[in-house]
Amino acid sequence: MMAGGGGSAQAPPSPAPLAAGTSLERAFAAGDIGVFEADLTAGRAYSLAVEQRGIHLTLDVRGPRGESVTAVDSPLDRWGIEAVLLRPAATGVYQVEVRAAVKGVGPGRCEIRLDELPDSAPAGRERIAALEAMTRAGTILRREPTGSLEKVLAALQEARGHFQTAGDRPGEAEAVAALAAVNHGLGKQSQAVELYRDAVSRWRELQRPEREMQAWSDLGLTLWERSELPAADEALARGLDLARRLGLAYPEADLRNDQCLVLHARGSIQPALACYREALALFHQLGETKDEAAVLNNLGFASFSLGEPGPAEESYRQALAIRRTIGDRAGEAQALNNLAVLHRSLGEIDEALKAYGEAREILTALDDQRQEAATLSNLGAAYSALGEAERARLYLTQALALRRKVEDRRGEIVTLNNLGWLERRSGAAGKAVLLHRQALEVARSTSDPRNEGISRSLLGEALAAAGHSSDALAELDRALALQRQTGDRPTEALTLRRKGEALAAGGRAAEALPLFEQAVLASRAVGDRVNEAMTLAARARTLRDQAEPGGLERAASDAEAAIAALESLRNRLGNPELRAAFLGSRSDVYELRIDILMRLAATRPGQGFDRAAFEASEDAHARSLLDVLRESGAAVRSGIDPALAARQRDLERRLALKQDRLQTLLGRPKGDPAASRALEIESEQIRAELDNLDAEIRSKNPRYADLTHPGAASLREIQPLLDSGTLLLEYSLGRERGYLWAVDAAGLRAFVLPGREEIERAARAYHQALSTPGGDDKRSRLGRTLSRMLLGPVAGELGERRLAVVLDGALNYVPFDVLPEPRNPDRSLLARHEVIELPSASVLAAERRELARRPPARGLALVIADPVFRPDDSRVTPGKQSHSVVAGDRQGGGADALFLTRLRFSRQEALGIAALAPPGAVTTAFDFAADRDLVLSGRLRDFRYIHFATHGVFDAGRPELSGLALSRVRPDGKPREGFLGLRDVYDLDLAADLVVLSGCQTALGKEIRGEGLLGLTRGFLYAGAPRVVASLWWIDDRATAALMASFYRGLWIEGLRPAAALRKARLTIARQHRFRDPSYWGAFVLQGDWR
Repeated sequence: MMAGGGGSAQAPPSPAPLAAGTSLERAFAAGDIGVFEADLTAGRAYSLAVEQRGIHLTLDVRGPRGESVTAVDSPLDRWGIEAVLLRPAATGVYQVEVRAAVKGVGPGRCEIRLDELPDSAPAGRERIAALEAMTRAGTILRREPTGSLEKVLAALQEARGHFQTAGDRPGEAEAVAALAAVNHGLGKQSQAVELYRDAVSRWRELQRPEREMQAWSDLGLTLWERSELPAADEALARGLDLARRLGLAYPEADLRNDQCLVLHARGSIQPALACYREALALFHQLGETKDEAAVLNNLGFASFSLGEPGPAEESYRQALAIRRTIGDRAGEAQALNNLAVLHRSLGEIDEALKAYGEAREILTALDDQRQEAATLSNLGAAYSALGEAERARLYLTQALALRRKVEDRRGEIVTLNNLGWLERRSGAAGKAVLLHRQALEVARSTSDPRNEGISRSLLGEALAAAGHSSDALAELDRALALQRQTGDRPTEALTLRRKGEALAAGGRAAEALPLFEQAVLASRAVGDRVNEAMTLAARARTLRDQAEPGGLERAASDAEAAIAALESLRNRLGNPELRAAFLGSRSDVYELRIDILMRLAATRPGQGFDRAAFEASEDAHARSLLDVLRESGAAVRSGIDPALAARQRDLERRLALKQDRLQTLLGRPKGDPAASRALEIESEQIRAELDNLDAEIRSKNPRYADLTHPGAASLREIQPLLDSGTLLLEYSLGRERGYLWAVDAAGLRAFVLPGREEIERAARAYHQALSTPGGDDKRSRLGRTLSRMLLGPVAGELGERRLAVVLDGALNYVPFDVLPEPRNPDRSLLARHEVIELPSASVLAAERRELARRPPARGLALVIADPVFRPDDSRVTPGKQSHSVVAGDRQGGGADALFLTRLRFSRQEALGIAALAPPGAVTTAFDFAADRDLVLSGRLRDFRYIHFATHGVFDAGRPELSGLALSRVRPDGKPREGFLGLRDVYDLDLAADLVVLSGCQTALGKEIRGEGLLGLTRGFLYAGAPRVVASLWWIDDRATAALMASFYRGLWIEGLRPAAALRKARLTIARQHRFRDPSYWGAFVLQGDWR
C-alpha cells in the first residue's frame, strides 16, 4: 500500500562510502537518517537503489557543492525499491541521505546499492529509460504528495514498458507493484486487484517470498475494501503463511489484523474483537505505534457495532491521540470521522459536526478520496438527522458518486441507505424503497450480513410508509434475525421500533406494545436518545389510538418523556438554525403531545388539560427565536474571542462572494449547471464551517455556558401581556386534527379544527388567489371557506378587538386580516381589527423583557433605497441610456438575480418618508451608498426605524440564497458584493423599534414545522428588532410607495402605533380605485409586538 511521509529534525550522521558495483545493508528505526558518499564521474549513468525491508524510507541526493540533485519517495510502503537514475553533471563526491521519516513504526532494514549503467546496447538504454521514468514518478510523489497520482501513474506505466523491452523482470515486477499501489490510491480498485495478482505471480517466479508475501497482503486488504470477503480471506491466509515461514513478526501481525477486518465485515463482531486485541498486543510488543492506533480505531468500531458507546469512544480517542502525536494526518481524519459517527448516533450533533469539520480540513490537504467520501456521507447523515434535507442531499449525492468511483462497496451500501432514509423522511417512500433495495443487493452480493440487516430494516420501514405492510414485516423479521446473528444491538433497537410501528399501523397494537418496550430498553442500553424518543412517541401514539382505560394518561406520560429526550438533544446544539431544523424534523412528537392533552381535556373537562395543551403548543412554536432572545439578554454575542470573530468574518465574506457569484450564474439565460453545482458545493462547505464555528463561539463564551434553555411561557405569564382589547388566537395544525386556543385576560377557550392537510390546502389556494390580480369571485369563495375553518369557532368572541395570531404551517402564507369576517363575509377583518402576527406568545414576553432593558437608539430613521444593480445603469456612466425599466415589481431571486431592474419609485418612497419627519431626522442612503457595507458597518444600531426599499430575493429551492438586493456595482461600473443574505441579517445587532422590508416576498422563507417561515422577517427578529413589516408576495412599485407614505404618516404625524398605522395605510390604499385589488395592498403584514 502507499506510504505517507513526515519530517525529521535529527542531524545526519557521518557519511559512509558507497562505491559503484557495491551494496551496503543498514538497520533503520523511525526517525533514523543514513548518509552515504559516492564518487561519481560526469557524463556517466548510475543506478541508485534503496531496497526497503520492513520500513518505509525516502531518498535525497546532493551534488558536490551541496546542491539538491533529486529527492524521491516510492509509492510502496515497507517493502520495495526507492530507485534513482543519476547522470552527474560534474565529477565529484555526491551525498546520499536515506531517511525513515514516518513516525510510530517499528525497526526495519534496507540495502543500498550503486551501479554504473552501460548504455551501449539497446537493453541498457531501455533500462536507463525505465529508471528515468521511475525517478520521475518518485520525484513527483515527493514534491506533490497530493493531487499528483495520475502523473505518477503515467510515469510508472512508461517505466514498466521500458523494463519489459529491456527484459528486466525484477524491474518490471517493481513497476507492477508500484502501479498497483498508485491505482489503489486513486480508488481504481479493480485495476489494483489485477496488478496485485500480477505482482504475486512475478515475485513467486522470481523467488522473492518476502515480496510475494507483501503482494498477498495488499491484495487481501484491497479485496476486503471491495467486500470480496472469501477472496480476501484466501489472499491474507497465503500472505500469513509466508510471513510465518520467513519468521517476519511485523508482517504476521499486520496480516492478522487484516484478517480481523474480514471477520468484522462478516458480522462476527465478538470474534473480531478478540482478534483485534491479539493484533493490538503484537503491535505493542513490536513498537508499532502507528498500527496500534489503527487497531484501536477498529476496536472502537467493533464496540460501536455492539452498542457499547463508552468503550468505542475510549478506543477512538486513544487512536486519535496516537495519530496526532506521530503526525499521521490521514489516520487523524479517520479517527475524527469515526468519533463524529459515534456522536451523531448519541444525538450529539454539534460534536459530530465539529469532528466532521476537523476531518474535512485535514482531508483537503490529502489525496484520500475514500475517506473524503466517508466524511461526505456522514455529514449528509448528520444533516438528515437535523431535518436539513437539501443540505444532506448535496453531501450524499457527492458521496455516492465518489464511493462508486473508488469502488467502495461497503461505503456505497451506507450512502444508498442514507439517501433512502432521507427520501422517506421527505415523503418519497417509493424512492426510498428503490434506494434501500439497491443497498440490499450490494450487501448480499458482498456477503455483508451487518449491512444486509441494516438495509432490510430500512427497507421494511420504507415499505411500511409506502403501504406495503406484509412485505414490510417480512423484511423487518429478516433484519432482526441478522442483527441478532451479528450482535448489531443499535440497529436491533431501531428495527424493534420499526416493526412495532408497522404492526400498530395495521391495527395490531397488542403485538406492537411489547416491541416498543424492548426498543426503549435497547435504545437506553446503547445510548440512542433519538430512537428512545421516537419509540416513546410511537408507543404514545398507539396507546392514544387504543381508546382503552388509562391509555391516554399513559400516552401523555410517554409523549412527555419523548419530548424531554428531544429537548436534551436540542439544547446541545449551539446553532439556532440547526436547533430550529432539528425540532422541525421532530414536530410530530410535539403535535402528538398536544393532541393527547386535548383528548384528555375532552374526556376530563375542567382539569386543566386544555391549558396544558396550549402551553405545549407554545413549547412547539418558534423555540429557536426564543433561545436567541434569551441569548441576547445574556449578551452572549459580546466578548467573542477576536481570533474566532476574525475567522467568522472571513468565512462570511467568502460565503457572500460565492452566493453573489451563484446568483449571477443562475441569472444567465443559458446557465452553466456544472459551475453552479460547484459553487453550491463550495458554499455548503463554508456554511458547514460556519455552523461549527457558531457552536464553538457559543461554547467558549462563559455567558452562554451559564445560560439555561427553559421552556416557553405559561398561560399565567402570557395573560398579563394581553390588555382588555386584545384577543390571542393560537393555531396548531396536527395531521388528523388542528386546534385553536382563544386567550385573553379573562381566560382560555380551546377548539377542534380540521386536520393539517385540509387547512393548508385551503390556505395555499387563498394565498395564490390573493397574490394574483382579479378573480374576485374565486378569491371570495376561498376566503369564506378558510375563514369558516379558522374563525368560525370564535366568531362570537372577536368583537372589534385587536387580534394577535400565532400561526402554524402554511397559515403563515396568509395575511390574516384579509380574511372575511366569519359572520359578515363581505367585510374583511381589516375593516374592524388590528391584526398582528406573533412567532409565539412566549416570544412576545421575551421581547418585552429585553426591550425594557435596552436603551433607545439615538437616531430616528435610516432609509436605504434605489440601489445600483447593473453596470449599464445611467448612474454609472452619466448620459448613457439605461436599460432599466422605470417601474415594476420588486422581485428578484433565483434566475432573475442578474436582471434586477431599477426601482425608481423606491427613491420617491424614501423621499416621501423623509419629508414626514423633521429636517435631518431621516438618514437616506441612495444609489451606490445603498450597499452591503453600510448594513454590516454597525451603523444600523443607531436608528429606531430601518427601512429597506429594494428588491427582495426569495429562492424556495435554495433558501440560503434569499435576502435583499443592494448595490451590486461601484461608481466606475466594477462589480461588488451586493447581496445581503440571511446569515448577514442574523449577525446584525440592532436597537431598532421597527424594520420595514419594502420589497417582494420579504416575509417568506424556509418553512419549518413549529418554527414558521425562517427568512428575512425571522432574521431581523433574531437581530433584535421587536417588530418587522414585510410582504408575502410580489408587490407593485407605485402602490408600495403610496402605502409606505401613508404608513409613516400614521406613525410620525398621527402618532399611531405600528399595527394601527399599517392597518390605516392599507385601508387608505384599498379605497383608491387603481389599487383596490388586495394583490396591491394585502401582502404587507406586521410580525411582533403591537405596542
